[in-house]
Amino acid sequence: MVGSIKIRPSFDTPPEFFPGNYISRGDSIKTCWDPNIVVKRFSFHKEAITSLRSKLRLPENSRVRVVCAVIADAMIGVDRAKHSGKSRACLIAQAVNMRGRTFPPLPKHSCRNWLILSPTRCMIPNTVVGNNNNNIQELVDVLGDGLEKTVADCAEIFSPTGRDVKSIIMEPLVNVRGKSMGGEVNVFAFSDWSKFGFYEADFGWGKPVGAGIGAFSRPNIIVLMDSKEGGGLEAWVHLNRNDMPYFEKDDQIKLFAT
Repeated sequence: MVGSIKIRPSFDTPPEFFPGNYISRGDSIKTCWDPNIVVKRFSFHKEAITSLRSKLRLPENSRVRVVCAVIADAMIGVDRAKHSGKSRACLIAQAVNMRGRTFPPLPKHSCRNWLILSPTRCMIPNTVVGNNNNNIQELVDVLGDGLEKTVADCAEIFSPTGRDVKSIIMEPLVNVRGKSMGGEVNVFAFSDWSKFGFYEADFGWGKPVGAGIGAFSRPNIIVLMDSKEGGGLEAWVHLNRNDMPYFEKDDQIKLFAT
């Protein structure tokens, strides 16, 4: 139960949709903590997000998309700093909840890993370094376009005339994994946990004064959570230990995050 709302998990999803044999777990999959990865929390308060929105063509863009764009711009800056001022092409992966986006829709509390990756290629030209507002606007547009395409793909998953489930769900995962291992493309991923209600959980001794996440075993992963005060976001950024100082020095991160 969350507040006064009773949560009833659903286990009715046919298992044949995900038999678990689409991708092998090779030796390249890390399952233990890497001491070279550091995790830091960056807080974007409600006022900072409002200020960021005011600089965009459409101020009604979601707070998650706006903050993702700022962080993505900083991640591209990290890559640029590491490669003599020239950034590589980047692939941004966004985790998308499939519940409510299929047709017919899955139950809101359906149990299974109903997750699909939305990979989006982007390239901020090295000639526009320092033009942060334009960069962020472009990234907001790119992230939005990528999500719209992925949401449209979700509608085909249960369709008898739609594409194969494997091609819709697994190809983006394989693509992101391959690009990440190849090293020729700057790959980083976002996951939005801002609606999970961590700060609303009450197990009998009051709501939490703080919440955090477990560390991931790979770098270049950003998890967003709702802030305790509401309206803001907390970004838990996983980076290589040598990359974190570049990220922290980014002008937009210093201006809008604490």
